[in-house]
Amino acid sequence: MKTAAVICEYNPFHFGHRYQIDTIKRTFGSDCRVIAIMSGCFTQRGEPAIFDKYTRAESALRCGCDLVLELPLPHSMSGADFFARAGVYIASSIGVVDLLFFGSECGELARLQTVAERMSSNEFRQACAEARVTDKGAQTGRLRDEIYRRLWGDEPILSGSNDLLALEYLRALNRFGSAIQPYAVKRVGGEYNSTDMPTGISTGEMSESSFGTNTSLDKRTAPLPRFASATAIRNAILSGSILSDGELMDLLPDKSAELARREIESGRIHSLSKLDKIVSAFIRLRGQDFDNCIEGSASIGARLRKAAAEYSTVDDIVDASVERRYSASRVRRVLLGGMLGIKMSDCDELPAYTNLLGANAVGRELLAEIRKTSRLPVVTRISEIKSLGERARAQLELEKRAAGLYALSCDAPQSPADILRSRPVMV
Repeated sequence: MKTAAVICEYNPFHFGHRYQIDTIKRTFGSDCRVIAIMSGCFTQRGEPAIFDKYTRAESALRCGCDLVLELPLPHSMSGADFFARAGVYIASSIGVVDLLFFGSECGELARLQTVAERMSSNEFRQACAEARVTDKGAQTGRLRDEIYRRLWGDEPILSGSNDLLALEYLRALNRFGSAIQPYAVKRVGGEYNSTDMPTGISTGEMSESSFGTNTSLDKRTAPLPRFASATAIRNAILSGSILSDGELMDLLPDKSAELARREIESGRIHSLSKLDKIVSAFIRLRGQDFDNCIEGSASIGARLRKAAAEYSTVDDIVDASVERRYSASRVRRVLLGGMLGIKMSDCDELPAYTNLLGANAVGRELLAEIRKTSRLPVVTRISEIKSLGERARAQLELEKRAAGLYALSCDAPQSPADILRSRPVMV
């Protein structure tokens, strides 16, 4: 019996995510156990997750996952390298994971491994370091592409969002000397950052063979072969353009759609725009904090302060601060990082513990195994963290600040204590 891990956000859990779990089950059997290592309150795009982490964990459990562990801050809200490194560290540390599955635009593991090995070479790293000194205004991605082409010919470095993460997963596996076997699943559906909804797609009855023998996965008619991206789904939910249960269920698996509907009707939709006044006030009062926070600099801090003097919404401030060195995602990460007091050095630290977010019956058996094999604490309540040392207490303090800010990012009244004291979901 194999155990597979998926490092994810499930923001929200959609058909593409279920396709990945289906692929795992078809490849290694319906008894293959699936662990999701999932972001908590904030995501890599520098935004609050649209639904809270326990709702997203429940969606994952009801759609094929067996166990959900948290990928904590600051790593869940960092660039691909730190995000991947922390996720792989958790997967490697718990002692039960055989396989790591990840999405990929190219879907070619051998090609990904070749590029990852070249990117880890001293030659490539030295060339990147020199280029950053001579071309300080360049975006990291463009610089890496140019250096890669110069060293190894015309073959471009992979640039899809999932491919870039895949490269970092492979590099992290190598860095930790992990025996976990990587598997790339070719991405099916809209591009990661696409805001377009699929149009003119065909529908087809999902057969029993599509889901192995896992009867927890619904087999109704669903959009095939193109799925909407998480970005497009979030935009549709936040804009209110999804008006009926039928429309929601065209985009999400049944159980995920039911939970999404519950959160929507309860006003528990989280969005960065809900923090407009808080963000603009913070920049005006504490603008210097962005100079030295995660991915921050004096230059980006100055741009944010100038933008906040003219605009009062997060979207406008971000748009005014973006330039060739700073993508919108990076600007948002800087905004939240400054408000949460996250320093770049915090990303250098590996997670001191991971929170258990949820489990099903198989996951509870798996958790019992992890308790015996893991060198990383898996905690279920705050009281367990106090005895884990200084690094764990620092991680908890950041978790508390994040819960406080996250609670303000939706219309429904929420307290940070409610988020922190929530118990793992058991299904």
